[in-house]
Amino acid sequence: MNPAKLATRLTAALALLAAACAGNRADIPQPVMLAGENTMALQVDCQPEQAEVEIDGVLQGSCASLNGKRIRLPAGSHRLQVRAPGFRPFTSQVDARGMLQRLTVTLQRYQPL
Repeated sequence: MNPAKLATRLTAALALLAAACAGNRADIPQPVMLAGENTMALQVDCQPEQAEVEIDGVLQGSCASLNGKRIRLPAGSHRLQVRAPGFRPFTSQVDARGMLQRLTVTLQRYQPL
């Protein structure tokens, strides 16, 4: 690579790094790489605490027991369901490779008719 192109790329990289370090970036979700491309991690933060979390039809635990914890899964598509009596269930397909995926789920109460 010629020196002019290298200098331009280095300047751009340093500018991006300086911008990232200058402010609080906690509000911008950042992917977290895991060891291996054949796994993924899912972090589900959910409410109400008594709701149950299932992945691919297998109970993982309650929201209270899982909030803030990572669940390791084989890479590929997975069906996530969060449900509790008296609340509308939440269902989603999650698909990722080698990354941490974070989801926040707040179930909505059924409205009386």
